[in-house]
Order: sequence, then C-alpha cells, then structure tokens
Amino acid sequence: PKNRLDVSGGMAVGFLYTSSSGYVGPTAPLNGLIVQGSVGIGTTNPTNKLEITSASTNTSGLKFTNLNYNFNLK
Repeated sequence: PKNRLDVSGGMAVGFLYTSSSGYVGPTAPLNGLIVQGSVGIGTTNPTNKLEITSASTNTSGLKFTNLNYNFNLK
C-alpha cells in the first residue's frame, strides 16, 4: 500500500455496521464510506456529524475545485 490505510471498494465504520453487533446496517456505497457517529478532520472530538477544524485563523480549511453542479452550503 502507498498509504497507512488503503481501501479498495466500500468501507463501513461503526459497531452497528458489523455482524458482531447482531444487527447489520446499510451496506457501504461502492468505493465510498459510511460512518456511524461523527467524523472529525483536524479535531479528535467532533461535536457535529462532520466537523472540520483548520489550524489557521480565519480559514475554513475547505477547498472545492472542478465543481459541475450548483449547490448551496448552509
């Protein structure tokens, strides 16, 4: 592998997505990711479903490029 974690195909993260829980939840999308709980990027304690924390003041840490679809972020 080139990275610490390489995944080919879908990936499910969380207790409810494993057969050991006795309940098998939704299947991960092909070449996608489904996560039970919250995801933090730049933080180890996210308080929202997706929380991105930038190390630089007054910057979001987000970059969107090559978008072909008009959408609104709220």
